[in-house]
Amino acid sequence: MNIRYRRIVYLSFIFIFLIITPVVILYTAGYRYNFQKNKIQKTGILILKSNPSGASIYLNDELRTEKTQARIANLMPDDYNIKIEKENFYPWQKTLPVQSRLTTFAENITLFEKNLPVEVVETNSELFSLSPDKVKIVYLDKKETGDEVWLLNFKNNKKDLIYRVSRDSGEIANLEWSNDNQKILITLNAINGTGQNKYVMLNTQTDEVLIYQKLSDFYFTFKGVPMSIADASRLPDLALSSGYSGVVAVLDKKTKNLQVLEPTTENVIFETTADKAIWSADARKILYTTDFEIWIYDFNTSGKKLVSRYSQEIKQLDWVNENYIAVLLDNTIKIIELDERDQRNVVDIIALDEIKDFSVDPTEQKIYFSGIVGNKKGVFALPY
Repeated sequence: MNIRYRRIVYLSFIFIFLIITPVVILYTAGYRYNFQKNKIQKTGILILKSNPSGASIYLNDELRTEKTQARIANLMPDDYNIKIEKENFYPWQKTLPVQSRLTTFAENITLFEKNLPVEVVETNSELFSLSPDKVKIVYLDKKETGDEVWLLNFKNNKKDLIYRVSRDSGEIANLEWSNDNQKILITLNAINGTGQNKYVMLNTQTDEVLIYQKLSDFYFTFKGVPMSIADASRLPDLALSSGYSGVVAVLDKKTKNLQVLEPTTENVIFETTADKAIWSADARKILYTTDFEIWIYDFNTSGKKLVSRYSQEIKQLDWVNENYIAVLLDNTIKIIELDERDQRNVVDIIALDEIKDFSVDPTEQKIYFSGIVGNKKGVFALPY
């Protein structure tokens, strides 16, 4: 090989090195050529986390090799239609932007399982109440001779008759748990609206039964709120619930006025119109509804946001977790995502001919509801 040829080869290698090395460096650093925009761009990252994990990922309808939990790097800046799927679960779908040099997060994806409801108790009444600790359920069963109140303990599946009232003594109108999970309040309406209502308090720990003529005789202690928070004469029209640092939500069922009060100063922290109000698990947010709108007020940020608006009356609502809520519309329980980027994912978790009420147990991941399934009427559990 002569000197001239060797020089050409040597210079060729230098030229190739000078061309390829920057390309390799740029590629390693996450830069790609965007043929649509005809320029080199820094890529972005997409992080996807779901519960349960191990779900399939589709980006713009193309199946990826990764499963959740996933970190997908080197994506060209663009809007991506993301679909998360797992067998026997409702899919999750959203369009999110991936930006140059940035990471897009979707870490609070919950996939809800497709299941059939399981009968908990058979009863001819829709009235039931799940204890605050989600361990027990109290429910009403109407007999020809009168009303019966039963208690079911999920830990041992033991069912006990805890109260009975004859038909000519009154009618049970409401069942409610105390904040300490130990007592049950039974509201006993007088027959045909004549006479005075009675309030029966059962202690599930001691089997003690106390009957009161006025709620004010015990209700503040029962709910764990200061007596100064409300006029005792108005108690039958109020719903009281405690939030963070002892603040109390006071909802007037007649005027639909919701106030959140600081107990020592009685200063009004938040006030609005509402039909129902439920604190989040950390008691820092309150979920409330009007006839047709669902709102959340965040006491951390002192801000409220509209979750959804419907043309139907919102019969009931509850928290599923900090990222999802459940609502009862007509005879359908819907689970609504709170992430407001793009569309909110909404799952019709169950639809029947009749659903009267429901309550969510997030620990066991079950929705308890009263209604009719097939030819059976009672309280049912729906695993999700």
